[in-house]
Amino acid sequence: MFSAKNYPKTRNTYARASQVSGVLIIAGGIFFSLTLSNIPPAVAFLIFSISIGLGLLLLYLANKALNRLLYIPKSLYIRPSEVDNWVNSWTQWNGPISKMLPTANEENASVAVSSEIAAYSFDRVVVCEHAEIAQMLIANNFHFENNCAVLSITGYPQSIFSTVLEMLRRNQELKVYTLHDASAVRFV
Repeated sequence: MFSAKNYPKTRNTYARASQVSGVLIIAGGIFFSLTLSNIPPAVAFLIFSISIGLGLLLLYLANKALNRLLYIPKSLYIRPSEVDNWVNSWTQWNGPISKMLPTANEENASVAVSSEIAAYSFDRVVVCEHAEIAQMLIANNFHFENNCAVLSITGYPQSIFSTVLEMLRRNQELKVYTLHDASAVRFV
């Protein structure tokens, strides 16, 4: 119940089982020390003391484990299909969402970048694992607020990707930051 190798739900189950075991050991010790009249009182008191001590120890450890579980962050996993269902349900009741970003591969319109702008470079670049994350950062003006380029590893934004790469190659002291999904579980 204290092992970090177990999931919180498993640890909770072990702690609850330890609580029940502690209560049963206390009840069993009291029952045996009172009902076994043919044993000497010293042995009955020893059985009583050991059962009470062991039961209280189990109850203490179980409560301590349950209190520690309160401070373990809970994970919330949402599958993309669930989000799609929520969005579809929203649009059925409330109409289309006006500020919803299109999928990242829908924005392939070619953009002409002036030679004056292409002559500059960036001090920093944020490289995202997913085009959707890069799209969200760009849509929220992250690149303007932080004076950095935002690209995805898959080549988003397609319309200016090669131009931005050329701009980045000019800076020998470029700082590269990555934004990636580091979770152990990935849903497809």
